[in-house]
Parts: sequence; C-alpha cells; structure tokens
Amino acid sequence: MEERNQFLSKTLFLKGLRCKKLLFLAKYHPNLRGEISERTEELFQTGNEVTLLARKLFPYGREIPSNETISRQSSITSSLIEEGVENIFEASFLFNEIFVKADILHRGEEGWEIYEVKSSTGQKDEHLYDVALQFYVLKNCGLDIRRVYLIHLDSDYTRWGEIEIEKLFKKVDLTESVFEKQNEIEEVINSLKEVLMGEMPDVGIGRHCIESYPCEFKSFCWKGIPENSIPEMEIKWMEDKFEFYRRGFLYLEELNPEEFNGNSKMYIEAFLEKKVIVNKKGIQDFLNSLWYPMAFLDFETFQSAIPPFDGTKPYQQIPFQYSLHILPSRDGKLEHSFYLARPGIDPRRELIEKLLNEIPSNSCVIVYNEKFERKILNELSEFFPEYREKIQEIIKNLRDLMLPFKRKDFYHWKMLGSHSLKRVVSALIPELRYEDLEIKNGEMAMGAYQKLCKADSPEEIEKIRKSLLNYCFLDTFSMVRLGDELKKMVET
Repeated sequence: MEERNQFLSKTLFLKGLRCKKLLFLAKYHPNLRGEISERTEELFQTGNEVTLLARKLFPYGREIPSNETISRQSSITSSLIEEGVENIFEASFLFNEIFVKADILHRGEEGWEIYEVKSSTGQKDEHLYDVALQFYVLKNCGLDIRRVYLIHLDSDYTRWGEIEIEKLFKKVDLTESVFEKQNEIEEVINSLKEVLMGEMPDVGIGRHCIESYPCEFKSFCWKGIPENSIPEMEIKWMEDKFEFYRRGFLYLEELNPEEFNGNSKMYIEAFLEKKVIVNKKGIQDFLNSLWYPMAFLDFETFQSAIPPFDGTKPYQQIPFQYSLHILPSRDGKLEHSFYLARPGIDPRRELIEKLLNEIPSNSCVIVYNEKFERKILNELSEFFPEYREKIQEIIKNLRDLMLPFKRKDFYHWKMLGSHSLKRVVSALIPELRYEDLEIKNGEMAMGAYQKLCKADSPEEIEKIRKSLLNYCFLDTFSMVRLGDELKKMVET
C-alpha cells in the first residue's frame, strides 16, 4: 500500500477540483498516466513562452530555481523578500503541507501583489481558484498581500513592428473575488486532504474526463469502455451522453427514440432503421446555385499565442497552406494546385498571390464550412488592400458544400447527427479514408506545420510536407467527389 500524506501542490489542488480520482491517481499512481499528446506538450510550451514574455512587465526580477528542493525554494524566496527584491518569479511558499509558486510576486507601493500569468485570452473559472489558493498560502506565511491580478493575452491587440508588451497583456484585478473565495478554499483543501488519506475515490466517467482537454488518466479510467460505445462517440446533439451511460445504455442501439425530441429523435430513428434520407428538390436547389468553372478550396491554418507577424492578433488563424481543385466545365478535366509555406516565413503574401493567380475569374468557389474560409479571406483582404477587389470577388462567389448536408437534404444514418466533412465522406464515400493518412484533421495539420518550422533534417521536413499535402489534397478532392454524388442523387 502506498504511503499516504496530505501534501498538496497547486497543481494537485487544481486536479482535485476537476476530479478527486484524478488527484488520487496523480499523487499515488503517476505511472498509470497515458502518453502525453503532442497537443498537450504544445500547450505547456505556449504557457511557458507567454509567462516568460509577461515577466518583461516586471524588470530586474529574480527567479527561484525549480531544480531545488521545496524547502530550499521556499528558503530562497524568503531570503529575496528580506533583501528587498522588488520582483520575484516563481516565488515559492509552503504552509500546512500546501506548496504554491506565484508566477510573479511584485512589491507594490502599498504591499505585495500576486500576478498569475495565463496564455488564454480571457478569465476561466479555474483561474480564480488558482490565485485564491496562492493568496491563502502566502497570507498564512505572513506576507501582506494587497492585490491579486490575473494577466492574460488581449485578443484585441494587433501587432505592428516589435511586440508592445503593455498592450499585448491585460491585467484583471481579482482581489475582491479572491478575498470572498477564502472560506471555500479552506473547505476544498480539507476535502482534498481527506481524499489523500483515504482509498481511491469511486468516480465514474463523465464530461470532466474530456472537457477542455482529455484527462491524463483517461486510458486507465476508460479501459473497459468499448471504442464504438456512446461515451467514446462524438455525439454533439446528445445533451448528456454520460447520463445515458450511467443509466446502463452502452450503445446507440439500446436507446428508445421516444425519449428524444426533434432532430435527436430523427438521428436515433435513422440509426436504428439504417435510414438514408434524400431530398432531391433541396439538393437540386443547391446544385442550381453553382456554376462553372468550379474551384474547390480548402485552407489550413496555424495559431500562435504571441502574434508572429504584423497585422496579427493572439491566436489568429494564419493560413499556411491551401489545396485547390478546379473543374473548368461539366465534362472538363479536373486540375489540382496547392500552396504550402516554407518553414519560418510569413506565408500570407505568397499564399494569396498564388491563389489569385490560379483561381479562374468569376469561378464558383466551393468550400466546406464557408464561415471559416470567408474569415480567412476577409483578413487577407484587410491586410493586402491592393488585392482587396479580387479577394472580395472570391468571397462573393463562395458556395458552401456543407449546406445540403447541414439542412439534411441528404442524411445517412452513419453520419450520427454530424454534417462535418469527414463524417459525411465516411458515410457517403467510404473508400476515401482519412484514417489511413498520417495527418487526419486540422488540429494535427496545425501541429505538423509547427513541427515543420522547427525541423532540421531534410528527411523529416520532406516527410511532414508530404503528409500535409496528402491531407489537404483529400479535403478538396473529397469535396469534388461529394459534388458528383449529389448530382447522381438527383439524376437517378
């Protein structure tokens, strides 16, 4: 049996807020963690980069080394406070077996101030608990804390030239809320310490396992959950799929359509009856809105917390790749072109100039989920006023291939209530298999491009480029094929 103690770090405290079983596993059974995903590692790295940049708001700060023991980190912090140091990074405190590190501890004119840095563009619920715990520990260590702030990125900031640190970040005063939270913090601490001294909590699977990001122990807690079961399926229309699981329903086949209303009822009935719905008039109306030449367009984008180029904001989607299939006439030969940025450059000018050169004048520009491509094109139009007229012509000619599937002019029971491109293709053209690709979705494409920008080996660079090209090609080729399938439906 593992040795029990009541030691809590800030990280463990926050895990306990999410799930008490997570706290217990993280403390006593860290070996049961699943593999850390590349996406999670990217989030950690982004957080570190943003914190390092935010420190520039507080010059001449002294950092507490993280490679020292907890008692040594606390001791160094105390020494720096006694020396009169104004800014301390990773200020470390231990009280009643609770260890916290403050991102930035600043000696203000009226007393000490806590600054917690987050890479988000707004305040989240857990942020208040984070700083409230810090206040609780620092106050009980005898420090006179006068103000508590959250520092996060300002989503309205646009970079021009060098990053303007003061404008990039927003400071949110949480002092009053933190004061009000102190009684609750003490109650939560006592509750979590009881967990640490007891047996593993019996916590069932639920939204807490997947909300925001998948839990690191999901593979352990879900080991008995079949891959094609309700909890494992992406079912956005089901209000609480875990409620059905808790009631003993493991598969969609076990559900009663009468327990549902509206679209949800239709999705369940279609699934149970293996139904395919075809509204020829609706499909024909959509096809009548199209013309030749047809240009099937798809962008891939990346995001950066810290705006990388002029005219960009935090987490703005920046296009680095497109795939373009062109069908000049009904019986014309399908053509394909593409753009994939070289690593480490601002790709926007190259991308838009190549795209404008390749799209035939007055083309019907077919996309899937028009809102996304329209946003990218509008931002390019704003940044390159010399091309605004041509870009606006493309925007005017956008047609959304998602429309007939979204309004259920075609619905296949295998779509499971989703009209995403990949779900529709999987149901209607199963031979086009995204699961066979190295890159299977837009998030993976974003991660691959960021890896490409850091790669040194020519072999690795070529491998990533090939994977990106294959993925983006399949998106537009799938759209071409979906258009063909829609035509067949109204012709038969």
